[in-house]
Amino acid sequence: QLLIKLSLDNMPDQRRKIFTMSRQEGMSNQEIADNLQLSVRTVERHIYLVLQELKKIILIAFFFYFN
Repeated sequence: QLLIKLSLDNMPDQRRKIFTMSRQEGMSNQEIADNLQLSVRTVERHIYLVLQELKKIILIAFFFYFN
């Protein structure tokens, strides 16, 4: 949880906001796009980038934890 919070804190505001709306508030990509006046594809891209970043951080953490 702490790694995820620290990672999100260091991301651009728009990306963090989109991810929070998606994962914590349960909004659909279309709802987020409408709310922020973005395309659905832009929302999808931001979510993809956040997930890629979180995946990298978690893999690094596991590497250091188990070595």
